[in-house]
Amino acid sequence: MKAAQDRIAELEADGDGDGEGDPPANKNKRKAKDIETLEAGWKEKEGEWSTKLSQKDEYIKRTMVNAAADAMASKISTAPKLMSKAIADRLTVSFEGDEPELVILGDDGKPSSKTLAQLEKDFVANKEFAAIILGTKASGGSAPRLGSDQKPAGGAGASDKPTSDLSKMSPKDLAAQLKARKEAEAQ
Repeated sequence: MKAAQDRIAELEADGDGDGEGDPPANKNKRKAKDIETLEAGWKEKEGEWSTKLSQKDEYIKRTMVNAAADAMASKISTAPKLMSKAIADRLTVSFEGDEPELVILGDDGKPSSKTLAQLEKDFVANKEFAAIILGTKASGGSAPRLGSDQKPAGGAGASDKPTSDLSKMSPKDLAAQLKARKEAEAQ
């Protein structure tokens, strides 16, 4: 009996946490508990990293989409802030490749093969936005161009003198030229 009590005391003394002298069942329990603790720690870290990565992806997406939408809206609209929101709704970012890539969405909300230039043309042609789309920057009328030896039809208001380049005239000369034309038209 004394031997059994000594053995129990010896086993209890060896249960100091180092695993040496523990029965195999206790060693396995301790290893399993250590593995569970490690796995729980890694899962927690993985969740933190995943959250941080998704936050960064969202920032990149928001920045790329807003920059493209703002640039396009400023170029084609008289109300860029309003137009920018409509354009941004048609843009997203793909993170599939090595670098994030801007993707244009179709009318159905799915990725399309359109380019930014094509999307811009779509918005300019859209009658819903006609009130806030800038007019063309074209100058000049729709009258046919005349050669140097041709006169306008009817000859009304036309001078027989060749017209000089008004953009190269000084303000004083330009005023004199316009005054002379006005007087010629009045006659």
